[in-house]
This record gives sequence, C-alpha cells and structure tokens, in this order.
Amino acid sequence: MIDLRGFGSESGNFDKALRKSGLLPSCPLVLVAGSSGKSMTIAYLDAILRALGKKVGAYYNCFDDNEDDIRVDGQRGRIDTSLLSLAKKYDLSAEQAKFLLALSAYKDCDYLLIEQPLGGVSSPIYSELLEPSLTILTSVGLDHVEELGTTESSIALDCAALAVRDSVLLSFDLNELNEPPVKEYCEDNKVKWVKANAPFRPHYVGDRLVFDIHNYPNLAIFTPVAIEMLDVALAVEAAKELGLSVDRPTLQLGLDNVSLPNHHEKRGLHLFDCASSPEMIAALAKSYPSLALGEPLSVVFAAKKGSNVAAILPLLDNAFDKVCLTGVPGDEGFWNEDDFFLFTADHPFIEDLSSVEGKALILGDKRFLAYAKERLK
Repeated sequence: MIDLRGFGSESGNFDKALRKSGLLPSCPLVLVAGSSGKSMTIAYLDAILRALGKKVGAYYNCFDDNEDDIRVDGQRGRIDTSLLSLAKKYDLSAEQAKFLLALSAYKDCDYLLIEQPLGGVSSPIYSELLEPSLTILTSVGLDHVEELGTTESSIALDCAALAVRDSVLLSFDLNELNEPPVKEYCEDNKVKWVKANAPFRPHYVGDRLVFDIHNYPNLAIFTPVAIEMLDVALAVEAAKELGLSVDRPTLQLGLDNVSLPNHHEKRGLHLFDCASSPEMIAALAKSYPSLALGEPLSVVFAAKKGSNVAAILPLLDNAFDKVCLTGVPGDEGFWNEDDFFLFTADHPFIEDLSSVEGKALILGDKRFLAYAKERLK
C-alpha cells in the first residue's frame, strides 16, 4: 500500500511535477473516461494488447490496494517512492501523487492505458502534457455531479475534451442531448470520432457469455453480466484504432485472461459488483436470470452522494426480489438513512449487513464493497 498520508484532495502544480520527474511517457497513450465501465474496458484492452505480445502499462482506480492500481503486463508495477518528495514539493493531491509514482513503473512500455478517476479535463490527473493517441468515452451518467456539473451533456463534454487535436475519440452512440456538444468539440478540434460496433447475438453457454463482434464469431467471456459486452466492444475497436491486427484466437486468448476485484465476485451466497450508475444497474437488471439461477435474489445497494438514485431505484425494483438501502458508517460520501427518507417506505435502510438473508447482490463503489466484504466474512 502506497502511504499517501499528508496528501489531501486539493490539486497542486501537477504539470510542473510531471516535467521535473523526467518520466513523461513516450509510448502511445490511451485515456479512458466515463461514468461506468472504465476499469473493465481497460482490462480487456490490456489483455488484448498483451496477447499480441505488447508490454502494457495500465493505471486503474478499482483495486482495494492503491499500489495494485499500477499494473505492468498484468502484474503490480515497480514504483520509485522517492518521487513522493517531488509530489510534496509541488503540493500534489493524493491521486496526483499516486499517478506520479505510477509513471516510474511505465518507462519501457509499448502502450499506457490510463483510467481517469473522474471526468475528463476535470480529472485530478488531467494534464495537457499527457497527449493521448486515443480517448475512450465509456458511458455518460449523472455521477460526481459536484465536480462535473449536473447535466449529462456537460459531463460528456468534460470527458470528450480529453481528446487532443488530430487524435481519435471512441464511444458508442450518445443520446440527443449529449451528441451535439461532443460533435461540435470534435469538429472544432479535428478529432476523429469513431462509434464502436456493439456485439450481437449474446447468449449464455454454461457460465460463459458467447457473442459475435465484427468478424469474430463465437467469442466467449466468463461473466454473468451482459454489460461487459460493451466493454469488450470498446476494447476491440480501440485495438483496431491503434492500428493493430488481431486474429480470433489471439483475441479469445486475451478475453480469457481478464478479471478485476469487486467485479462479479462471489462469496458464499452473496455476489459483489461495483455499480453506481443507471447504465450499470440496467445491465445488472437485464442479467437477472444468469445472476439468480432460479433462486430469489435480493439487492443491498449503497448509494454515493450525487448518484442518480431516482433513476436507479426503479430499475432495481423492477428486476430484483427485494431492495435494501445502506451506507458506510462514518463515511459522509454515502447517502444515509435521513437522506433516503423519501424511499424508506419501499426500501428498508439497513445498517447491519449481517441481517441480509438468502442470496443477495451487494452493489456500490469499491469503498463500500471493501466494507461489506469485511462485515460479511
């Protein structure tokens, strides 16, 4: 665990620290932003690139140990902790300091994939010095509204603006509100905007989801959740936009070697998944049959402050057998019982997670999942 005590949340002189480090990457950069799906998209792209024999650096925000977020060829990267003194000199935030240390692990990589902690140009690790060859926008939802704004269109633009002149922006189709500002930005900055082709004909064969995409028939991944099809589609399209040719066996080899903490974990009767946006909740709802496997399945959901609870709860209600709300004691970043007063008539608020009976899907961000897994040992 990297000791980031003494580093706060306020951004410091990040550009100057990057220059002074001498570690600015020379390999192609892929920046990934969006409301959900960032970690899985990077994981699939990372695995595909490594299956092609490339040395890949990946910067995540999903591991319980912040040092595990720094990956090289799928393993924890070696960092130079002496860079913490440089981070302190330029008053970097904890996230900026972690990223500065990460750069020391990525010196000889062929590609570097970077997950933005939130937003795009509003991200604490945004810098004009980090010019991406490819920017991926995974999804747009009302998340982190305190930092990014209260409309989906402003969040979409914040993320898309990571793309620099003459580079590529990759996404799915956006809705009628989000499309115009992103399109205008791309036209003004000569950014090539590519829409990913979603996979088709997904169906379950045992515990594998089998699907076709592009000219790759009968690919398969181990997942009970159909939303990963979108992450796979973005990763495959990203490999193409990076100019790489991938045959089907190599692609399947990559897809067979993807797993992340807090994504579809199982412990006893309980399933754990990171989910805090309507898009992710909708995908989980559609995946109910493969998650429940014929048994009643309830949900325990911890909502972060600023999440779109009014959109999320109806999706959970319509799909699952019982919905309980909860929080993390002492963490003001989550909604508490008082915040949920409009919903508690239909959704009981529980503080004792051990009261959960039967098979349950435990949903929230990684802070809540770490707390829940500890409580449910």
